[in-house]
Amino acid sequence: MVSNQNPSVNRYLATKILDHVDHALGRPTFPMKETYRNHYAISFNSPYRWFLACSEFWQFDGLSGDMAFYSVTDAGRRALHDHIQQLGVHKPYIVEYRGFSKVVPAKSRGAARYSYFLDVSDCDNDLTFKEFQRDVKVRAYA
Repeated sequence: MVSNQNPSVNRYLATKILDHVDHALGRPTFPMKETYRNHYAISFNSPYRWFLACSEFWQFDGLSGDMAFYSVTDAGRRALHDHIQQLGVHKPYIVEYRGFSKVVPAKSRGAARYSYFLDVSDCDNDLTFKEFQRDVKVRAYA
């Protein structure tokens, strides 16, 4: 069983509109799938709030005090998905190690392998990368 079906990615998108959508969804690997969050809070008096109100990417969810809350629409998810596909910077890989699997978004297989090693070595201080490499398998996410 593969854990973390929609892991977040540490990324910044130069297209600010889509970077806000990405941020609201928690920077997911798969924007069209369920995400662990979907909200964006902004000051009610912010000029940018009016842009959100007029955009098809956002749905107004209400006010609380001086804050306005929005969530990302399906159109926003689709636009983010298409943009990420076009950039092609982080691809999902499945990394398997000693019976455990994890979806790891990375720029390459090697980067996915090393990222998972860093996670595992936090729990096993004696594990070397050379030892890890003997038992690890990395494959593209289908």
